[in-house]
Amino acid sequence: MRQQAQFAAFAWTLACAALASAQTPKNNADPRAGAPSPPVSAFPPVSATATTTTPAANGDAATPTAPPAAESSAPPAPSPGAMPPAPPAPAGAAPGGPPPPGYYYAPYPYYYPPPPTAGDAAPQKRHSKFYMSLSIGPGLFRAHNSATVDERHFSGGATAVQLFLGGRIGSVVAVGGGYIHEQIFALSSKDDLLNGNEPDLGNTTVSTDSLVFFQDLSVPSTPGLHFPLYVGFSVLTEHAATSRSSDPTVFLFGGGVGYDFDVGSHFRLGGVLRASFADYTITEQTGTDVTVFLPALLLTATYDAAK
Repeated sequence: MRQQAQFAAFAWTLACAALASAQTPKNNADPRAGAPSPPVSAFPPVSATATTTTPAANGDAATPTAPPAAESSAPPAPSPGAMPPAPPAPAGAAPGGPPPPGYYYAPYPYYYPPPPTAGDAAPQKRHSKFYMSLSIGPGLFRAHNSATVDERHFSGGATAVQLFLGGRIGSVVAVGGGYIHEQIFALSSKDDLLNGNEPDLGNTTVSTDSLVFFQDLSVPSTPGLHFPLYVGFSVLTEHAATSRSSDPTVFLFGGGVGYDFDVGSHFRLGGVLRASFADYTITEQTGTDVTVFLPALLLTATYDAAK
């Protein structure tokens, strides 16, 4: 019985092969293409995967059984919204320590810092407005009393020193306080009438000391040109051979014109011609009120942080 079934299956296979060969065109030529088509096989393609045959328990034909599918080595697809795995540590990094210096990509998700606001802007550097001027130079002492008859005149040389300290307001005006000292030497007097009351000033020297408020006006169209003005209080001191006396404090004012040259980023050198006016009291044999005029030509060194 089993041999008959096998013989019948073999005969059926031969018949199917003959029928397929009769229906195939010669050389399998394809009229639409220049190259012949590959022959058509009557048998189904055989898989490269090995199969096993399971014998039937009742003696029938064996039934082929496909082998189990091989396990895939590809990793499973991540679920939506899951975080990707962390990148491997860069070469040269110590375990558990900081990574070596270099450029790295930011971890996912990428967070960017917010744009800076007006409050986060870097504060602007505030520039100093400090102003200082030191001057020294020669001057003159000229004075006269107010007598209508026998007017007395005083004259002498002077050495003037002044120091101004303050700050600049804008680019035009500098304001502050100052100290002015003038030392008078070679003092002499002359009367309109020679009547025997002329004082002897051979052993007398005079000095003035003043505290003033000043302002210095610059000219923007002419850099270097400036006009100092000042007002304040002054004291005249007489130095005799055996005595020293100070006269009452009086009001003093003055002004001048100067020109400076830049010698650095904030330093200037120049000169100023100025004059001071005050009403002092000079004590000789009798007290004499005199109006004093003190011109001076000064060499000036200026530090101006705002320039």
